Amino acid sequence: MKKFKRFLTGFLSIAILICALTGCGSSASSSNSSAKGSEAASSGSSSADASGTLKDRFTMARPIDSDNLDPVTNQYKYDIWVLASICEGLVKIGDDGSTVEPCLAKSWDKSEDGLTWTFHLLPDIKFSDGTPVTGADWVFSFERAMKHDESIFYTYCKSIDSVEAPDDTTFVLHLKYVDPSILTNLCMCNMVVQSKAYYDKVGEDNYINGPVATGPYYIKDWKKGEYLLLAKNPYYRDTVNMNEIMLKVVSDAQTRELMLQSGEVDLITEVPFNNINDLNSQDGITALGLPAGQERYFIINHRHKPFDNEKVREAIRDAVDIPQIINVVLAGQGQEANTFIPNACMYWDDSVPYPKRDVEKAKELLKEAGYPNGFSFEYCIVSGDSVQEQIATIVKQQLAEVGITANIVVYENAAFRDKYANNGLDFYVGQWTIQSNDPTSIADYWFIYDQSDAYMSGYKNDQLTKLNELAKHELDDNKRAEYFKQMQETFYKDAVAIPIYWGTFPIAYSDKVKDFVQSPLGYYRFQYVKCYK
Repeated sequence: MKKFKRFLTGFLSIAILICALTGCGSSASSSNSSAKGSEAASSGSSSADASGTLKDRFTMARPIDSDNLDPVTNQYKYDIWVLASICEGLVKIGDDGSTVEPCLAKSWDKSEDGLTWTFHLLPDIKFSDGTPVTGADWVFSFERAMKHDESIFYTYCKSIDSVEAPDDTTFVLHLKYVDPSILTNLCMCNMVVQSKAYYDKVGEDNYINGPVATGPYYIKDWKKGEYLLLAKNPYYRDTVNMNEIMLKVVSDAQTRELMLQSGEVDLITEVPFNNINDLNSQDGITALGLPAGQERYFIINHRHKPFDNEKVREAIRDAVDIPQIINVVLAGQGQEANTFIPNACMYWDDSVPYPKRDVEKAKELLKEAGYPNGFSFEYCIVSGDSVQEQIATIVKQQLAEVGITANIVVYENAAFRDKYANNGLDFYVGQWTIQSNDPTSIADYWFIYDQSDAYMSGYKNDQLTKLNELAKHELDDNKRAEYFKQMQETFYKDAVAIPIYWGTFPIAYSDKVKDFVQSPLGYYRFQYVKCYK
C-alpha cells in the first residue's frame, strides 16, 4: 500500500490543509510536555506597555482544536501553528516568513562539496522538564523524523543520509546529495529537538499528546475539543510575557465574536471577512487580516467521471467567477491566484493565465466533452467553515449558468476525512499555507505521487515528477526557475486544479492585547504577546 494511504487517514499535511476541520471529541490531558514580530503581522504596538498590569493568562478562541501534537506525525495547521511555541530546531523561519534564522544552532559550516553540514549548538539548553538537551536527543529526534513510516514530512528529510552528534554542542548532517533547500527544510516542525527520555516514557501512541521540548511554552492541560492550555517554560532562555496561553475551541463564528465583546476571550481567529468592518466599529476591538502566505484551490478528483475529461475541468475553470468570490466572501481582502505556487514564493510565475470567466466558452467545452446538457456532482464541504459555505453557495450559482449542477454536501469532520483518505470526494476547496518561500514542498505534494497522490486528485504526469526532481537538486537559480515555470504552465494547461485566491489570516482582538504575532506562515509566536488587565 502506498505511504499516503497510511498517513492520509489523518487528512491533510502541514502545507496542504483543508481549512475547515473541526476538533475531535475525545479527551486527553498532558502535563509538562512540551526578535520581535514584524509590524505587518503583529497586533497593536508596545507604546502603552508601561502603563498597565499584565494578566496572568492570554485567551484565544479558535474554531478548531489541534489533533496531534507529535512533531513528526501531526498533519494539520492547527497542530503546526501551536507547535511553533512548544518546539525548536536548529534554525527557524523568521517572523516575516521569508528568512531563515539561527535558533538552537548559533552557527553552522558546510563542507566544500556541500554534503556535510556542521551545526554549533547553544550550550546549556534544557527541556521544559528541566533535563538537559543532549546530542543523543538530537540524533533520536532526526532519526525518528527520517524513518517514521507514517510521517507526511518525510520528503523534507529525503536528502539526509545520516546524522551524528560528536558532543552535546555539535550536530552533523551528512547529505546524500547537494540540497539547495536544506536550511529551509530544517525549519519544518518534524526536525525539532525532543526529549528521548520522555518519548520512551510515554510511548508512540501517547506521543500525540505532545512532546517535552525547548520552546517558550509547554502543554499544561489539554481537553480535546474544548481547550488547550500552554504554560510558560521556566527553563526558556529568553523573555516570555504571559504565564499561560489558553486556546479555547469555539466552532461558531458568531459565538466567538460575542465572547470577544464580553471580554471572555482576548482574541479570536478566523473572523468572517464580511464581519471585519463591523467589529472594527466597536469600541475596544480591532479586526484585520494579517499577511498570510496561503492559497486556496478547487481540488477536482480526476478519478471520478466526468472530471477525468480535461475539457470538463477547463469548462469549470471558465465558469467560475473568482473576482466575485473574493468580493463577496473576502470583502475584497484577497488576491486572485493563478498557479499552484503562492505568490509569496520564489519562482511564482505571473505570466501563467489567471482563471477568467467565459460562460460561452465553458458551454462550448462541455459540448466538446460530450456533456452538452451539463452534469451533476457532489461539492463537498466541512461543517462549521463559513468561508467554504459561502464559496460553495456562489459557485453553485455560477456553475448552474452553464448547466452544471453542484450538489452541496456538508460533512462532519470525521466523515470528510474518511472520504478524503479513500478518494471519495468529487470536488472541494483545499488550502496550502507555505512553510517557506521555497516552493519545493508544495511541488513535492503535487508531483511525488506516493506522498499525496497529487493532493488526492489522482492526477499524474511523469514529466512533472521529473522536473520537480531536477529542481530539487539544481543549484543554478536560473535553471531552477525554468523548471518551476514549466511545472506551472503544465499545471494550467492540464487544468489540474483551479487556483482561487491568496488570502489573509482574519483576526479580531481586544485593545488590551499588544504584540500578538502570527507569521505569514501561520505560526503563533506566543512569547511576544502581552495582555493587560
